[in-house]
Amino acid sequence: MPAKNLKAFLKILQEVRDLGYAISDGEFQPGIVDAAAPVRDSSNMIVAAISTGVPKERIGSQFDPLGQLVSGAALRFSTDLGAPIIGPA
Repeated sequence: MPAKNLKAFLKILQEVRDLGYAISDGEFQPGIVDAAAPVRDSSNMIVAAISTGVPKERIGSQFDPLGQLVSGAALRFSTDLGAPIIGPA
């Protein structure tokens, strides 16, 4: 659900940082669940992102496995770019 004010937005942003990925439940396209995670370079700067979307009917409310798959792929790309492994964003 989109944030309604700055305080709510900052709370959501911290949750995304803690998880290492973001989930959108129909916020961009109704019926589609999206997951995205940052790709970092050797200086730990975010240089790209990886994301995917799937029909909600295929995953129901199983958002965490989707986010973990995407963040795992982003971590592998980051490692290939020489990023230090220090945990979630």
